[in-house]
Amino acid sequence: MQVLREKSALFKEGRQLGKERDIGDIEEERSRRKLIGVLQGARMGKYEGNPEWDDVVPIPQDDGEGALAQIAYTDEYAEGRSGSYAALGHADLHSKLWGISER
Repeated sequence: MQVLREKSALFKEGRQLGKERDIGDIEEERSRRKLIGVLQGARMGKYEGNPEWDDVVPIPQDDGEGALAQIAYTDEYAEGRSGSYAALGHADLHSKLWGISER
């Protein structure tokens, strides 16, 4: 498990430093993250487990303290919405939004 986490951290660090990855590397990392999730007994979100979304920092919806009506969103919906909010703020990330809307 530790080796998987270290490889995943190196992959993420390389992406943050601008290192380009080919589709094979991305698929390998996607599989590694799924395996980490299974071994931890937790299901990773659709975008959290996708290395193509490493550069997006999610912006969760905050209804504020004492909201009149709090909505219980599914985890998948909340994750997609948080990623959408983040991508809207960056012109270079708009193409990723099409991926959300197509799924």
